Amino acid sequence: MNSEEINAAIIKLDDHGRSKNEIYHSCIGDKIIPYIGWFWRPVNFDRDFCQLGVLPIYESRLERNNKVKVGFMENNKWGYDMFKVEGEQWKTLKELIINAVKKKDSDGFGAVDSYMQSLLPKIHRK
Repeated sequence: MNSEEINAAIIKLDDHGRSKNEIYHSCIGDKIIPYIGWFWRPVNFDRDFCQLGVLPIYESRLERNNKVKVGFMENNKWGYDMFKVEGEQWKTLKELIINAVKKKDSDGFGAVDSYMQSLLPKIHRK
């Protein structure tokens, strides 16, 4: 699958992160693949790398806890931390995403979610 096909499949399955998605809900709300933002913005899957964002999690409106979540973030209007994924890690992530959108099952999307969270750089782990 090329980048355009992958993005089209994700958009169709995700339904803009609304609860109408009945396949899988990632660690970032009702989104089928973790992304930070209101809706999926196309990712260039044809590049040799991607950038992932680090979403801070707040226990209340005023207090941040020590947990964070990783997601695609093609529009970082919040100034959250980002990190680059390349090489074998990017290849593995793309393969997991392609597998998930082809099979359209919760196990495939769960594998994407778990793998993305495992990519969190050590400086963000508590």
